[in-house]
Amino acid sequence: MTATAHKHEHMKLTKAVLREEGSRRILTVEVPLDEVKKQRQLALTAIQQKAHLQGFRTGKAPPEIIEREFRKEIDQETVEHVVQEAYHTALEQHSLNPIAQAKIADLKFEPDQPLTFTATVEVRPVIDLPTYKGLSVKKPKVHVTDQDVKTVLEALQHQRAEYVKVEDRGGKEGDVITVDLKGMSELKVLPNISETNASFTIGSKSFEPLEQALVGSKPSDEKRVVVQIPSDHPDESIRGREVTFYATVKEVKEPKLPSLDEAFIKSVSTAENLEALQKQIHDQLTHERERASREAAKKDLLEQLVNAAKFDPPESMVQGEYDRMLQDLDQQLQKRGTTLEKIPVPEQLDIKQKYWKMAQGRVKGSLVLEEIAKKEQMIPVPEAIEQLAENISQSPQVDPTLKDHVKTARGRAQLQYDVTIERTFDFIIEQAKIIDEEEDKKGG
Repeated sequence: MTATAHKHEHMKLTKAVLREEGSRRILTVEVPLDEVKKQRQLALTAIQQKAHLQGFRTGKAPPEIIEREFRKEIDQETVEHVVQEAYHTALEQHSLNPIAQAKIADLKFEPDQPLTFTATVEVRPVIDLPTYKGLSVKKPKVHVTDQDVKTVLEALQHQRAEYVKVEDRGGKEGDVITVDLKGMSELKVLPNISETNASFTIGSKSFEPLEQALVGSKPSDEKRVVVQIPSDHPDESIRGREVTFYATVKEVKEPKLPSLDEAFIKSVSTAENLEALQKQIHDQLTHERERASREAAKKDLLEQLVNAAKFDPPESMVQGEYDRMLQDLDQQLQKRGTTLEKIPVPEQLDIKQKYWKMAQGRVKGSLVLEEIAKKEQMIPVPEAIEQLAENISQSPQVDPTLKDHVKTARGRAQLQYDVTIERTFDFIIEQAKIIDEEEDKKGG
């Protein structure tokens, strides 16, 4: 609907019939002729007061002249005002609180006739909450072994490794191989994928076909690898093509890991010794895996609630969530040098269908959780949100952008929502029957 400067007023209606279709409400509205005439006269007078016509001072042109010169503008202003005020009057009559802009249709505005239209709005659905207490949920047990800690320590050592040349053997996993790389297709060199002094770590899987070919290689060796480039590759110039890579080995280096001495320990942590560092790693892994275990339980519980709730989420809310999800996806694709529109159409359709279903689930889940939050009084008081926002804005660890965001009304509203949902999840998990199970994948 087009907004106007008018203050909403209670307008006389002949009828405002309501029909319900799920979360949609369809209003059939009729405004009596006398009300339409009154509003049209007000529109004419408003235009008359501002009209600049040759031969008349501003505001002094006769009504019949204004009618003749500005009939279209008068009708437009009349319709906009009458529809807007009649719509709001109908909302009040039926105690409706729309969650999205109304769709106005079937508008009839004719001389000496009542004005009629339909307004379709969406409202929050009435949710008959499913059972949310005592739900069964599998929660992976958290285990952190000595080997897990050792793996992290080795990764830290590799991050600070010194690479030294190897002369007496060929390349093996973990070695860094420097090559001159030439990519060719249809007997033409492809400059954008050819490189001098390109480095590859065997086993990193950054370019697995070439890494496999480089196993056992020594300086001056030449390797040839044929690769079929995927049809969704970001680089359009090679997308879907067969490319032959020629690699001339220039150097092989192996990592020399630093010792687990005091200097190393202080370079990677605040620990005083190796035992303290191992404990820090153990505690961090435990925290990460407990968080992953909790997230898995939350996802399971939410799926149960969404599947059990018998209502259709409002389409406007689903559309908004869907649009946000696609926008996020497109931004991720742009970082990889492509966009959603550049993906082949069949794959695009699959992605969009998948995301629409995901958006439906997210909206439905949010509505169920919000309803539980209201019923169980999980919504925090404003003072608590104010204090939390203050703590965030004062924390040196928090990103400055987030600090600025929580100072705004919108940011605090989002903060209140996030806290409410988290408290609601805490409540549902506390009430659930937890079934411990072994972790399928440690670190999940």
